[in-house]
Amino acid sequence: MDVYKVNAVEQYEEEVIISDKSGVDVLSKAFEQIVWEQNVKAEMVRKADIKVVLFMEVEENMPELLDGYFIWFNQNGTATIINRDANSLGKLDEKNVQMLKSILNLD
Repeated sequence: MDVYKVNAVEQYEEEVIISDKSGVDVLSKAFEQIVWEQNVKAEMVRKADIKVVLFMEVEENMPELLDGYFIWFNQNGTATIINRDANSLGKLDEKNVQMLKSILNLD
């Protein structure tokens, strides 16, 4: 998983690569808790706080699948997630946002 943080001029930088099993497990648990709304073309007024690219191995000896997510952290402690490839809008609760932020060193 590659994570890109947005800087003050709204450009993505500071790539963080998470590949250790414990980090991937924590992120998987957080992503499983996202409540998705399908077939949504959402537009936000500001650039996402982070962009996450998941690399998934489906079959051995085959190219990895890439899946991209844009995440906005809301003032109430929740997060809004957009997966543009799947036209999906997701919401994540405070508890899981804290878990996500801790593994991404965003606290």
